[in-house]
Amino acid sequence: MHSVVAFSSVPLFLGALLSDRAYSVSHQSQWVNFAAWLIAGGLLIAGPALLWGAAEMLRLRATRHRGNVIYLILLMATFVVGFVNALVHAKDGSAAMPTGLILSAVVLLLVVTASAVGLAGTLRRTGMNIRGHRIAAAFAAVVVLGTTLTLAVVVGEASGVQPGIPDLPPPQRGLLPSMRIAEPAGWGDRRPAVPQGWTIKAIATDLKVPRQTLVLPNGDILVAEGKGGGAPVLRPKDYIAGIIKSRGTTSVKGGNQLTLLRDANGDGTYEGRWVYAENLNAPYGLALVGNRLYVANQDALVRLEYVVGQTQAAATPVTVAKLPSAINHHWTKALAADADGRYLYVGIGSNSNIGERGLAVEENRAVVLQVDASSGATRVFATGLRNPTVLAFEPASRQLWAVVNERDELGPDLVPDYLTSVREGAFYGWPYAYWGPNVDRRVQPQNDKQVQAAARPDFALQSHSAPLGLAFVQPGSAAPFAEGAFIGLHGSWNRDAPVGYKVIFVPFANGRPNGPPVDFVSGFQVGGKTMGRPVGVTLDPKGALIVADDLSNTVWRVTPAR
Repeated sequence: MHSVVAFSSVPLFLGALLSDRAYSVSHQSQWVNFAAWLIAGGLLIAGPALLWGAAEMLRLRATRHRGNVIYLILLMATFVVGFVNALVHAKDGSAAMPTGLILSAVVLLLVVTASAVGLAGTLRRTGMNIRGHRIAAAFAAVVVLGTTLTLAVVVGEASGVQPGIPDLPPPQRGLLPSMRIAEPAGWGDRRPAVPQGWTIKAIATDLKVPRQTLVLPNGDILVAEGKGGGAPVLRPKDYIAGIIKSRGTTSVKGGNQLTLLRDANGDGTYEGRWVYAENLNAPYGLALVGNRLYVANQDALVRLEYVVGQTQAAATPVTVAKLPSAINHHWTKALAADADGRYLYVGIGSNSNIGERGLAVEENRAVVLQVDASSGATRVFATGLRNPTVLAFEPASRQLWAVVNERDELGPDLVPDYLTSVREGAFYGWPYAYWGPNVDRRVQPQNDKQVQAAARPDFALQSHSAPLGLAFVQPGSAAPFAEGAFIGLHGSWNRDAPVGYKVIFVPFANGRPNGPPVDFVSGFQVGGKTMGRPVGVTLDPKGALIVADDLSNTVWRVTPAR
Protein backbone atom coordinates (compact mmCIF):
# COMPACT_ATOMS: atom_id res chain seq x y z
CA MET A 1 0.00 0.00 0.00
CA HIS A 2 2.85 2.40 0.70
CA SER A 3 3.82 2.30 -3.00
CA VAL A 4 0.28 3.40 -3.88
CA VAL A 5 0.61 6.27 -1.39
CA ALA A 6 3.95 7.26 -2.97
CA PHE A 7 2.37 7.19 -6.42
CA SER A 8 -0.38 9.55 -5.21
CA SER A 9 2.28 12.27 -4.86
CA VAL A 10 2.97 12.17 -8.61
CA PRO A 11 0.17 14.65 -9.56
CA LEU A 12 1.53 17.15 -7.02
CA PHE A 13 5.11 16.95 -8.28
CA LEU A 14 3.86 17.06 -11.88
CA GLY A 15 1.87 20.17 -11.02
CA ALA A 16 4.99 21.76 -9.53
CA LEU A 17 6.92 21.09 -12.73
CA LEU A 18 4.15 22.57 -14.88
CA SER A 19 3.93 25.61 -12.57
CA ASP A 20 7.68 26.17 -12.85
CA ARG A 21 7.37 25.90 -16.61
CA ALA A 22 4.53 28.45 -16.56
CA TYR A 23 6.77 30.79 -14.55
CA SER A 24 9.63 30.40 -17.03
CA VAL A 25 7.27 31.55 -19.80
CA SER A 26 5.19 34.22 -18.04
CA HIS A 27 7.67 35.34 -15.32
CA GLN A 28 4.75 35.80 -12.93
CA SER A 29 5.84 35.04 -9.37
CA GLN A 30 2.52 33.47 -8.36
CA TRP A 31 3.46 30.37 -10.37
CA VAL A 32 6.60 29.87 -8.27
CA ASN A 33 4.60 30.29 -5.08
CA PHE A 34 2.06 27.73 -6.32
CA ALA A 35 4.88 25.32 -7.20
CA ALA A 36 6.31 25.69 -3.69
CA TRP A 37 2.98 24.66 -2.14
CA LEU A 38 2.68 21.68 -4.48
CA ILE A 39 6.22 20.54 -3.64
CA ALA A 40 5.43 20.78 0.08
CA GLY A 41 2.28 18.70 -0.45
CA GLY A 42 4.21 16.08 -2.39
CA LEU A 43 6.79 15.82 0.40
CA LEU A 44 4.03 15.37 3.01
CA ILE A 45 2.92 12.31 1.04
CA ALA A 46 6.32 10.94 -0.01
CA GLY A 47 7.81 11.24 3.50
CA PRO A 48 5.29 8.98 5.27
CA ALA A 49 5.36 6.57 2.33
CA LEU A 50 9.14 6.28 2.74
CA LEU A 51 8.87 5.60 6.49
CA TRP A 52 6.01 3.15 5.99
CA GLY A 53 7.90 1.27 3.29
CA ALA A 54 11.08 1.04 5.36
CA ALA A 55 9.21 -0.18 8.44
CA GLU A 56 7.33 -2.81 6.48
CA MET A 57 10.43 -4.18 4.79
CA LEU A 58 12.23 -4.47 8.10
CA ARG A 59 9.24 -6.17 9.68
CA LEU A 60 8.84 -8.65 6.84
CA ARG A 61 12.59 -8.96 6.28
CA ALA A 62 11.98 -8.23 2.60
CA THR A 63 15.09 -6.14 2.12
CA ARG A 64 16.90 -9.06 0.54
CA HIS A 65 14.89 -8.56 -2.66
CA ARG A 66 16.77 -6.15 -4.91
CA GLY A 67 13.59 -4.42 -6.13
CA ASN A 68 12.63 -3.46 -2.59
CA VAL A 69 16.05 -1.89 -1.94
CA ILE A 70 15.91 0.06 -5.21
CA TYR A 71 12.41 1.28 -4.33
CA LEU A 72 13.56 2.58 -0.94
CA ILE A 73 16.64 4.28 -2.40
CA LEU A 74 14.58 5.99 -5.13
CA LEU A 75 11.94 7.13 -2.66
CA MET A 76 14.62 8.48 -0.31
CA ALA A 77 16.24 10.34 -3.23
CA THR A 78 12.82 11.76 -4.11
CA PHE A 79 12.41 13.14 -0.60
CA VAL A 80 15.94 14.60 -0.41
CA VAL A 81 15.87 16.27 -3.83
CA GLY A 82 12.30 17.43 -3.20
CA PHE A 83 13.33 19.00 0.11
CA VAL A 84 16.24 20.82 -1.59
CA ASN A 85 13.82 22.00 -4.28
CA ALA A 86 11.46 23.33 -1.61
CA LEU A 87 14.33 25.33 -0.10
CA VAL A 88 15.27 26.71 -3.53
CA HIS A 89 11.73 27.88 -4.17
CA ALA A 90 11.38 29.37 -0.71
CA LYS A 91 14.67 31.28 -0.94
CA ASP A 92 14.31 32.94 -4.33
CA GLY A 93 11.48 32.59 -6.82
CA SER A 94 13.73 33.54 -9.71
CA ALA A 95 15.68 30.31 -9.11
CA ALA A 96 12.80 28.46 -10.74
CA MET A 97 14.53 29.31 -14.00
CA PRO A 98 16.52 27.17 -14.40
CA THR A 99 17.50 25.59 -11.03
CA GLY A 100 14.06 24.95 -9.56
CA LEU A 101 12.66 23.89 -12.91
CA ILE A 102 15.36 21.23 -13.33
CA LEU A 103 14.95 20.01 -9.75
CA SER A 104 11.18 19.71 -10.22
CA ALA A 105 11.76 17.54 -13.27
CA VAL A 106 14.28 15.36 -11.40
CA VAL A 107 11.86 14.88 -8.47
CA LEU A 108 9.10 13.86 -10.86
CA LEU A 109 11.37 11.33 -12.57
CA LEU A 110 12.45 9.86 -9.23
CA VAL A 111 8.98 9.53 -7.74
CA VAL A 112 7.50 7.99 -10.88
CA THR A 113 10.36 5.49 -11.11
CA ALA A 114 10.09 4.67 -7.40
CA SER A 115 6.33 4.20 -7.68
CA ALA A 116 6.70 1.93 -10.70
CA VAL A 117 9.29 -0.23 -8.93
CA GLY A 118 7.21 -0.34 -5.76
CA LEU A 119 4.00 -1.24 -7.59
CA ALA A 120 5.83 -3.98 -9.47
CA GLY A 121 6.99 -5.44 -6.15
CA THR A 122 3.48 -5.29 -4.76
CA LEU A 123 2.14 -7.15 -7.78
CA ARG A 124 4.88 -9.77 -7.42
CA ARG A 125 4.09 -10.39 -3.77
CA THR A 126 0.36 -10.73 -4.46
CA GLY A 127 1.03 -13.54 -6.93
CA MET A 128 0.14 -11.89 -10.22
CA ASN A 129 0.74 -14.18 -13.19
CA ILE A 130 3.51 -13.77 -15.76
CA ARG A 131 1.30 -11.87 -18.18
CA GLY A 132 0.31 -9.43 -15.45
CA HIS A 133 3.97 -8.89 -14.57
CA ARG A 134 4.78 -8.09 -18.15
CA ILE A 135 1.90 -5.65 -18.46
CA ALA A 136 2.94 -3.91 -15.23
CA ALA A 137 6.58 -3.80 -16.33
CA ALA A 138 5.62 -2.36 -19.72
CA PHE A 139 3.46 0.29 -18.02
CA ALA A 140 6.29 1.24 -15.69
CA ALA A 141 8.74 1.41 -18.59
CA VAL A 142 6.44 3.71 -20.56
CA VAL A 143 5.96 6.00 -17.56
CA VAL A 144 9.68 6.17 -16.83
CA LEU A 145 10.55 6.75 -20.49
CA GLY A 146 7.97 9.52 -20.81
CA THR A 147 9.18 11.23 -17.66
CA THR A 148 12.80 10.92 -18.81
CA LEU A 149 11.94 12.57 -22.12
CA THR A 150 10.12 15.32 -20.23
CA LEU A 151 13.23 15.86 -18.11
CA ALA A 152 15.41 16.05 -21.22
CA VAL A 153 13.14 18.65 -22.81
CA VAL A 154 12.93 20.73 -19.64
CA VAL A 155 16.69 20.67 -19.05
CA GLY A 156 17.33 21.57 -22.68
CA GLU A 157 14.96 24.51 -22.54
CA ALA A 158 16.22 25.67 -19.16
CA SER A 159 19.90 25.49 -20.04
CA GLY A 160 19.59 27.02 -23.48
CA VAL A 161 20.29 30.74 -23.80
CA GLN A 162 17.05 32.28 -25.01
CA PRO A 163 17.19 35.63 -26.83
CA GLY A 164 16.27 38.44 -24.48
CA ILE A 165 16.33 36.23 -21.35
CA PRO A 166 19.53 36.97 -19.40
CA ASP A 167 21.58 34.64 -17.24
CA LEU A 168 22.08 36.97 -14.28
CA PRO A 169 25.49 36.82 -12.56
CA PRO A 170 25.96 37.49 -8.83
CA PRO A 171 26.08 41.19 -7.88
CA GLN A 172 29.51 42.79 -7.57
CA ARG A 173 30.10 45.67 -5.18
CA GLY A 174 33.11 47.94 -4.81
CA LEU A 175 34.21 51.36 -3.70
CA LEU A 176 33.99 52.59 -7.29
CA PRO A 177 32.43 50.94 -10.34
CA SER A 178 34.63 50.25 -13.34
CA MET A 179 34.55 53.42 -15.44
CA ARG A 180 35.76 53.90 -18.97
CA ILE A 181 34.73 56.26 -21.74
CA ALA A 182 36.38 55.83 -25.11
CA GLU A 183 38.12 59.03 -26.18
CA PRO A 184 35.95 61.21 -28.46
CA ALA A 185 37.25 61.88 -31.97
CA GLY A 186 35.92 63.49 -35.15
CA TRP A 187 34.49 61.43 -38.00
CA GLY A 188 36.85 62.84 -40.62
CA ASP A 189 36.30 60.84 -43.81
CA ARG A 190 34.75 57.94 -41.92
CA ARG A 191 31.11 57.15 -41.38
CA PRO A 192 29.11 54.53 -39.46
CA ALA A 193 28.85 50.99 -40.85
CA VAL A 194 25.52 49.62 -42.12
CA PRO A 195 24.48 46.22 -43.55
CA GLN A 196 25.15 45.33 -47.16
CA GLY A 197 22.46 46.82 -49.37
CA TRP A 198 22.12 49.95 -47.24
CA THR A 199 23.82 53.33 -47.32
CA ILE A 200 24.26 55.99 -44.64
CA LYS A 201 24.58 59.74 -45.05
CA ALA A 202 24.84 62.72 -42.70
CA ILE A 203 21.85 64.97 -43.43
CA ALA A 204 22.60 67.59 -40.75
CA THR A 205 25.73 68.51 -38.80
CA ASP A 206 26.76 71.13 -36.23
CA LEU A 207 23.54 70.74 -34.29
CA LYS A 208 23.20 71.62 -30.60
CA VAL A 209 22.94 68.22 -28.90
CA PRO A 210 20.32 66.41 -31.01
CA ARG A 211 18.35 63.93 -28.93
CA GLN A 212 15.06 62.77 -30.49
CA THR A 213 13.59 63.28 -33.96
CA LEU A 214 10.10 63.31 -35.45
CA VAL A 215 9.22 62.82 -39.11
CA LEU A 216 6.33 65.12 -40.11
CA PRO A 217 3.59 64.20 -42.64
CA ASN A 218 5.30 66.06 -45.51
CA GLY A 219 8.69 64.38 -44.85
CA ASP A 220 10.22 67.25 -42.88
CA ILE A 221 12.20 66.19 -39.81
CA LEU A 222 12.06 67.90 -36.44
CA VAL A 223 15.09 67.55 -34.18
CA ALA A 224 14.86 68.17 -30.44
CA GLU A 225 18.12 69.75 -29.21
CA GLY A 226 18.94 70.20 -25.55
CA LYS A 227 20.68 69.03 -22.42
CA GLY A 228 19.04 69.11 -19.00
CA GLY A 229 19.62 67.79 -15.52
CA GLY A 230 22.01 69.30 -13.00
CA ALA A 231 21.23 67.21 -9.93
CA PRO A 232 23.53 68.01 -6.96
CA VAL A 233 26.34 65.56 -6.20
CA LEU A 234 25.61 63.22 -3.26
CA ARG A 235 28.89 61.35 -2.77
CA PRO A 236 32.54 61.80 -3.78
CA LYS A 237 32.27 58.89 -6.19
CA ASP A 238 29.35 60.64 -7.92
CA TYR A 239 31.65 63.57 -8.54
CA ILE A 240 34.29 61.25 -10.02
CA ALA A 241 31.67 59.49 -12.15
CA GLY A 242 30.47 62.86 -13.43
CA ILE A 243 33.97 63.75 -14.61
CA ILE A 244 34.34 60.40 -16.37
CA LYS A 245 30.95 60.68 -18.07
CA SER A 246 31.56 64.25 -19.19
CA ARG A 247 34.61 63.09 -21.15
CA GLY A 248 32.32 61.11 -23.42
CA THR A 249 29.88 63.91 -24.22
CA THR A 250 29.90 66.90 -26.47
CA SER A 251 31.19 70.25 -25.23
CA VAL A 252 28.48 72.04 -27.23
CA LYS A 253 25.79 73.73 -25.17
CA GLY A 254 22.29 72.33 -25.61
CA GLY A 255 20.18 74.35 -28.03
CA ASN A 256 16.86 74.24 -26.12
CA GLN A 257 15.16 74.33 -29.50
CA LEU A 258 13.55 72.36 -32.30
CA THR A 259 15.28 72.42 -35.67
CA LEU A 260 13.38 71.60 -38.87
CA LEU A 261 15.14 69.82 -41.77
CA ARG A 262 13.67 69.70 -45.29
CA ASP A 263 14.50 67.78 -48.44
CA ALA A 264 12.50 69.86 -50.93
CA ASN A 265 13.08 67.75 -54.06
CA GLY A 266 13.34 64.30 -52.48
CA ASP A 267 16.92 63.64 -53.55
CA GLY A 268 18.10 62.71 -50.04
CA THR A 269 19.84 66.03 -49.38
CA TYR A 270 18.21 68.12 -46.66
CA GLU A 271 19.16 71.52 -47.91
CA GLY A 272 16.55 73.38 -45.84
CA ARG A 273 17.21 74.06 -42.17
CA TRP A 274 15.36 76.37 -39.78
CA VAL A 275 14.90 76.87 -36.04
CA TYR A 276 11.28 75.81 -35.70
CA ALA A 277 10.84 76.66 -32.00
CA GLU A 278 13.26 78.13 -29.46
CA ASN A 279 13.54 79.04 -25.79
CA LEU A 280 12.39 75.58 -24.76
CA ASN A 281 13.64 73.79 -21.64
CA ALA A 282 15.70 70.73 -22.62
CA PRO A 283 13.13 69.37 -25.12
CA TYR A 284 13.23 65.61 -25.61
CA GLY A 285 10.08 63.64 -26.46
CA LEU A 286 8.03 64.65 -29.54
CA ALA A 287 4.59 63.60 -30.78
CA LEU A 288 2.23 64.92 -33.48
CA VAL A 289 -1.53 64.45 -33.18
CA GLY A 290 -3.42 66.04 -36.05
CA ASN A 291 -2.32 69.67 -36.10
CA ARG A 292 -1.03 69.62 -32.54
CA LEU A 293 2.67 69.15 -31.89
CA TYR A 294 3.50 68.01 -28.36
CA VAL A 295 6.95 68.56 -26.84
CA ALA A 296 8.13 67.05 -23.55
CA ASN A 297 10.43 69.61 -21.90
CA GLN A 298 12.27 68.55 -18.78
CA ASP A 299 9.71 70.38 -16.65
CA ALA A 300 6.46 70.40 -18.63
CA LEU A 301 4.52 68.90 -21.51
CA VAL A 302 3.75 71.71 -23.97
CA ARG A 303 1.77 72.05 -27.19
CA LEU A 304 2.38 73.95 -30.43
CA GLU A 305 -0.01 74.40 -33.32
CA TYR A 306 1.43 72.74 -36.43
CA VAL A 307 0.75 73.77 -40.03
CA VAL A 308 2.08 71.56 -42.82
CA GLY A 309 4.97 73.25 -44.61
CA GLN A 310 5.64 75.93 -42.03
CA THR A 311 9.27 76.47 -41.07
CA GLN A 312 8.63 78.21 -37.76
CA ALA A 313 6.00 77.77 -35.07
CA ALA A 314 3.45 80.57 -35.29
CA ALA A 315 2.80 80.90 -31.55
CA THR A 316 4.44 80.31 -28.19
CA PRO A 317 3.99 76.90 -26.57
CA VAL A 318 0.95 76.22 -24.40
CA THR A 319 1.48 74.14 -21.24
CA VAL A 320 -0.57 70.94 -21.21
CA ALA A 321 0.73 69.51 -17.93
CA LYS A 322 3.53 70.16 -15.47
CA LEU A 323 6.05 67.33 -15.16
CA PRO A 324 8.23 66.38 -12.16
CA SER A 325 11.43 68.42 -12.43
CA ALA A 326 12.87 68.86 -8.93
CA ILE A 327 16.49 67.61 -8.79
CA ASN A 328 16.10 65.88 -12.20
CA HIS A 329 18.78 63.25 -11.75
CA HIS A 330 17.24 61.69 -14.88
CA TRP A 331 15.91 64.65 -16.81
CA THR A 332 14.73 63.21 -20.13
CA LYS A 333 10.96 63.02 -20.63
CA ALA A 334 9.92 60.39 -23.17
CA LEU A 335 6.67 60.91 -25.07
CA ALA A 336 4.22 58.88 -27.17
CA ALA A 337 0.61 59.41 -28.28
CA ASP A 338 -1.97 56.64 -28.65
CA ALA A 339 -3.64 55.92 -31.98
CA ASP A 340 -6.60 58.29 -31.57
CA GLY A 341 -4.59 61.01 -29.83
CA ARG A 342 -6.75 61.03 -26.74
CA TYR A 343 -3.95 60.14 -24.36
CA LEU A 344 -0.28 61.00 -24.21
CA TYR A 345 2.22 58.86 -22.32
CA VAL A 346 5.25 60.41 -20.63
CA GLY A 347 8.25 58.47 -19.31
CA ILE A 348 9.77 59.95 -16.14
CA GLY A 349 13.14 58.73 -14.85
CA SER A 350 14.11 58.29 -11.20
CA ASN A 351 15.87 60.92 -9.11
CA SER A 352 18.69 58.57 -8.09
CA ASN A 353 20.36 55.27 -8.83
CA ILE A 354 18.53 53.25 -6.13
CA GLY A 355 16.80 55.78 -3.90
CA GLU A 356 19.89 57.28 -2.22
CA ARG A 357 18.19 60.68 -1.97
CA GLY A 358 15.26 59.20 -0.06
CA LEU A 359 12.00 57.94 -1.49
CA ALA A 360 10.17 61.22 -0.82
CA VAL A 361 11.90 62.79 -3.86
CA GLU A 362 10.87 59.79 -5.99
CA GLU A 363 7.18 60.68 -6.00
CA ASN A 364 5.91 60.34 -9.59
CA ARG A 365 9.40 59.21 -10.60
CA ALA A 366 10.45 56.01 -12.37
CA VAL A 367 6.97 55.92 -13.87
CA VAL A 368 5.02 56.24 -17.08
CA LEU A 369 2.31 58.88 -16.79
CA GLN A 370 -0.88 58.99 -18.81
CA VAL A 371 -1.94 62.52 -19.74
CA ASP A 372 -5.36 63.47 -21.13
CA ALA A 373 -4.46 65.50 -24.23
CA SER A 374 -7.49 67.78 -23.98
CA SER A 375 -7.60 68.49 -20.23
CA GLY A 376 -4.02 67.83 -19.13
CA ALA A 377 -5.27 65.53 -16.35
CA THR A 378 -2.45 63.20 -15.33
CA ARG A 379 -2.37 59.79 -13.67
CA VAL A 380 0.25 57.11 -13.08
CA PHE A 381 0.02 54.35 -15.70
CA ALA A 382 2.94 52.08 -14.71
CA THR A 383 5.64 52.20 -12.03
CA GLY A 384 9.08 50.83 -11.15
CA LEU A 385 10.80 51.69 -14.46
CA ARG A 386 14.07 53.31 -13.39
CA ASN A 387 14.58 55.46 -16.49
CA PRO A 388 12.14 54.90 -19.38
CA THR A 389 13.97 56.90 -22.02
CA VAL A 390 11.72 56.24 -25.04
CA LEU A 391 8.10 55.18 -25.49
CA ALA A 392 6.53 53.84 -28.69
CA PHE A 393 3.47 51.87 -29.77
CA GLU A 394 3.94 48.55 -31.57
CA PRO A 395 1.86 48.99 -34.75
CA ALA A 396 0.20 45.55 -34.99
CA SER A 397 -0.95 45.19 -31.38
CA ARG A 398 -1.04 48.91 -30.51
CA GLN A 399 0.69 47.98 -27.27
CA LEU A 400 2.84 50.59 -25.54
CA TRP A 401 6.54 49.66 -25.24
CA ALA A 402 9.54 51.31 -23.61
CA VAL A 403 13.29 50.99 -23.41
CA VAL A 404 14.63 51.39 -19.89
CA ASN A 405 18.05 52.22 -18.45
CA GLU A 406 18.52 50.08 -15.35
CA ARG A 407 20.58 50.64 -12.19
CA ASP A 408 24.36 50.85 -11.76
CA GLU A 409 27.10 49.65 -9.39
CA LEU A 410 26.24 45.94 -9.31
CA GLY A 411 28.99 44.95 -11.71
CA PRO A 412 29.65 45.13 -15.45
CA ASP A 413 26.95 42.58 -16.29
CA LEU A 414 24.22 43.75 -13.94
CA VAL A 415 21.59 44.98 -14.37
CA PRO A 416 20.40 44.39 -17.95
CA ASP A 417 18.82 47.38 -19.63
CA TYR A 418 15.65 46.27 -21.33
CA LEU A 419 12.87 46.58 -23.89
CA THR A 420 9.43 45.88 -22.46
CA SER A 421 5.73 46.24 -23.05
CA VAL A 422 4.26 48.69 -20.55
CA ARG A 423 1.13 47.25 -18.99
CA GLU A 424 -1.34 49.42 -17.11
CA GLY A 425 -0.89 49.11 -13.36
CA ALA A 426 2.27 46.99 -13.62
CA PHE A 427 5.24 47.47 -11.30
CA TYR A 428 8.65 46.74 -12.87
CA GLY A 429 10.77 46.50 -9.73
CA TRP A 430 12.67 49.75 -9.15
CA PRO A 431 14.15 50.33 -6.64
CA TYR A 432 13.49 47.14 -4.67
CA ALA A 433 14.12 44.52 -7.34
CA TYR A 434 15.46 44.04 -10.84
CA TRP A 435 14.56 41.75 -13.74
CA GLY A 436 11.54 40.41 -11.91
CA PRO A 437 11.82 39.44 -8.24
CA ASN A 438 15.61 39.68 -7.91
CA VAL A 439 16.18 41.64 -4.71
CA ASP A 440 18.50 44.65 -4.66
CA ARG A 441 19.70 44.38 -1.08
CA ARG A 442 21.26 47.84 -1.15
CA VAL A 443 17.78 49.37 -0.93
CA GLN A 444 16.66 49.99 2.66
CA PRO A 445 14.16 49.36 4.04
CA GLN A 446 13.39 46.23 2.05
CA ASN A 447 9.87 45.69 0.69
CA ASP A 448 9.22 42.00 0.02
CA LYS A 449 5.67 42.65 -1.16
CA GLN A 450 6.95 44.93 -3.90
CA VAL A 451 9.71 42.49 -4.79
CA GLN A 452 7.23 39.68 -5.32
CA ALA A 453 4.96 41.98 -7.35
CA ALA A 454 7.74 42.97 -9.76
CA ALA A 455 6.92 42.19 -13.38
CA ARG A 456 9.70 40.74 -15.47
CA PRO A 457 10.54 42.78 -18.60
CA ASP A 458 10.12 41.26 -22.06
CA PHE A 459 13.58 41.50 -23.59
CA ALA A 460 17.02 42.08 -22.06
CA LEU A 461 19.54 44.42 -23.61
CA GLN A 462 23.21 44.46 -22.70
CA SER A 463 23.88 45.85 -19.24
CA HIS A 464 24.80 49.55 -19.24
CA SER A 465 24.35 49.86 -23.03
CA ALA A 466 22.00 52.82 -22.35
CA PRO A 467 19.13 52.53 -24.85
CA LEU A 468 17.90 56.02 -25.80
CA GLY A 469 16.11 55.34 -29.06
CA LEU A 470 13.14 53.15 -30.09
CA ALA A 471 11.24 52.95 -33.37
CA PHE A 472 8.97 50.17 -34.61
CA VAL A 473 8.97 49.14 -38.24
CA GLN A 474 5.71 49.97 -39.97
CA PRO A 475 3.74 47.32 -41.92
CA GLY A 476 4.91 46.79 -45.49
CA SER A 477 8.62 47.19 -44.82
CA ALA A 478 11.09 45.01 -46.67
CA ALA A 479 12.74 41.87 -45.25
CA PRO A 480 14.85 41.14 -43.29
CA PHE A 481 13.73 44.17 -41.27
CA ALA A 482 10.02 43.77 -41.97
CA GLU A 483 8.80 43.42 -38.37
CA GLY A 484 10.56 44.57 -35.25
CA ALA A 485 12.13 47.51 -33.45
CA PHE A 486 15.23 49.62 -34.00
CA ILE A 487 16.95 50.65 -30.76
CA GLY A 488 19.65 53.31 -30.36
CA LEU A 489 22.25 52.31 -27.75
CA HIS A 490 24.02 55.40 -26.45
CA GLY A 491 26.84 53.39 -24.88
CA SER A 492 28.27 52.61 -21.46
CA TRP A 493 30.45 54.60 -19.09
CA ASN A 494 30.84 52.11 -16.21
CA ARG A 495 32.45 49.05 -17.78
CA ASP A 496 36.09 48.30 -18.56
CA ALA A 497 34.98 47.00 -21.96
CA PRO A 498 32.52 49.55 -23.40
CA VAL A 499 29.22 48.27 -24.84
CA GLY A 500 26.47 49.89 -26.88
CA TYR A 501 27.51 52.69 -29.23
CA LYS A 502 25.34 51.30 -32.05
CA VAL A 503 21.82 50.86 -33.38
CA ILE A 504 20.38 47.36 -33.17
CA PHE A 505 17.31 45.69 -34.64
CA VAL A 506 15.18 43.34 -32.51
CA PRO A 507 12.96 41.11 -34.69
CA PHE A 508 9.31 40.67 -33.68
CA ALA A 509 6.59 38.16 -34.53
CA ASN A 510 2.96 38.52 -33.51
CA GLY A 511 3.75 41.66 -31.58
CA ARG A 512 6.51 40.11 -29.45
CA PRO A 513 10.33 39.91 -29.63
CA ASN A 514 11.30 36.87 -31.67
CA GLY A 515 15.03 36.40 -31.96
CA PRO A 516 18.39 37.84 -31.00
CA PRO A 517 19.24 41.48 -31.78
CA VAL A 518 21.09 42.29 -34.98
CA ASP A 519 23.59 45.15 -35.38
CA PHE A 520 22.19 47.65 -37.88
CA VAL A 521 24.33 50.77 -37.53
CA SER A 522 27.75 50.32 -35.93
CA GLY A 523 31.26 51.77 -36.17
CA PHE A 524 30.58 54.65 -33.79
CA GLN A 525 33.51 53.44 -31.73
CA VAL A 526 36.73 52.12 -33.31
CA GLY A 527 40.19 51.50 -31.85
CA GLY A 528 39.50 53.18 -28.54
CA LYS A 529 38.11 56.30 -30.25
CA THR A 530 34.45 57.30 -30.15
CA MET A 531 33.17 59.27 -33.13
CA GLY A 532 29.49 59.24 -32.23
CA ARG A 533 26.81 58.14 -29.78
CA PRO A 534 23.37 57.25 -31.18
CA VAL A 535 20.28 58.52 -29.40
CA GLY A 536 16.84 58.78 -31.03
CA VAL A 537 15.83 56.66 -34.01
CA THR A 538 12.88 57.29 -36.32
CA LEU A 539 11.61 55.79 -39.58
CA ASP A 540 10.47 57.98 -42.45
CA PRO A 541 7.74 57.06 -44.98
CA LYS A 542 10.35 55.81 -47.47
CA GLY A 543 11.67 53.24 -45.01
CA ALA A 544 14.82 55.19 -44.16
CA LEU A 545 16.08 55.19 -40.58
CA ILE A 546 16.87 58.57 -39.02
CA VAL A 547 19.53 58.44 -36.29
CA ALA A 548 20.42 61.31 -33.96
CA ASP A 549 24.05 61.36 -32.78
CA ASP A 550 24.61 63.67 -29.80
CA LEU A 551 28.41 63.36 -29.63
CA SER A 552 29.21 64.51 -33.17
CA ASN A 553 25.95 66.55 -33.22
CA THR A 554 24.87 64.90 -36.43
CA VAL A 555 21.67 63.43 -37.84
CA TRP A 556 22.25 60.38 -40.05
CA ARG A 557 19.90 58.84 -42.59
CA VAL A 558 20.15 55.13 -43.46
CA THR A 559 18.49 54.10 -46.72
CA PRO A 560 18.18 50.93 -48.79
CA ALA A 561 20.64 51.07 -51.70
CA ARG A 562 18.93 51.67 -55.03
